[in-house]
Amino acid sequence: MENQMTPPPPKNLQNPQQPAAGRMSEMDIISKNAAGKVDPKNLYASLSHAVQTNPNLRIMRANNTLFVYFNKGNGSVDVTMETADDPRKVVDSIKQFGQAMKKANFKTLKFQIENPDIVRAIKMAGFEPTLSGVAGQKMTGIVEV
Repeated sequence: MENQMTPPPPKNLQNPQQPAAGRMSEMDIISKNAAGKVDPKNLYASLSHAVQTNPNLRIMRANNTLFVYFNKGNGSVDVTMETADDPRKVVDSIKQFGQAMKKANFKTLKFQIENPDIVRAIKMAGFEPTLSGVAGQKMTGIVEV
C-alpha cells in the first residue's frame, strides 16, 4: 500500500503575511473615532466613494492613523485625521505624514483640530502650528512643512 501525502500548499500560503502587531483595519480605526457620532460603515463607504471620484481627495495611513487630505493646489492641503493610536504613536504618525507631504512637495497643511492634545502632538512631531479660529476646543492649525 502506497503512502499518499497531500502536496504542500503553494508557497504564498505556507507563511501568510500576518498584520503587524496592533495594526487595525481602516474600518476599525474609523469605528473607534466615530464613537457613536456617525455610522462608521456609512463614513467608510462615503470616504471610499469620494476618493474614487475626486482626484484631489486622498487618504494616507501611518500606524493606526488615517489622514484624509484634499489637495487645494499651490502646495497646500486641508487635512482631517482619524486615529486609533496611543499618544506616542500619534506623534510618530503625524511626523510620518508631514515627511510624506514634504516629499510630495506640499508646503502647507491645514488641520481642523477639535482636541487640544493634537496641537501638542503636532509640536512634538517637530512642527510649529499657527493656530487661528479658536472657538472653544475647535481651531484651525496651519503647519508649514
